[in-house]
Amino acid sequence: VLGLEKFMKDMRVGAYVVALAAILLPVVGPGIQEDQDIQALLMKIGSIIWSAILLASMCISGVGLAVSNMRRKRGVEQTSQMFAFNLIVQTTAAVVGTTVSKMFV
Repeated sequence: VLGLEKFMKDMRVGAYVVALAAILLPVVGPGIQEDQDIQALLMKIGSIIWSAILLASMCISGVGLAVSNMRRKRGVEQTSQMFAFNLIVQTTAAVVGTTVSKMFV
């Protein structure tokens, strides 16, 4: 951020991919459908189950990141586990954020 950190190539490429996906999502994503009742769609059983799965995975992976971070501070390095937890947290947060933002457009 301030030139104090050195980012490896894979970290930069990952950041570029995520940024590009966020920029392109409104362009290639689904459009607004005029005859949709969003509240009725969110009350369907499939939507409720999907929201519960996303919420549970976000909570579990958040706890997993915290536990992995505490282990890392004690000297136990688990990079692949932290990467997996981080991927789950970011993916579920992006899906939830996109869904909520589409609701209010």
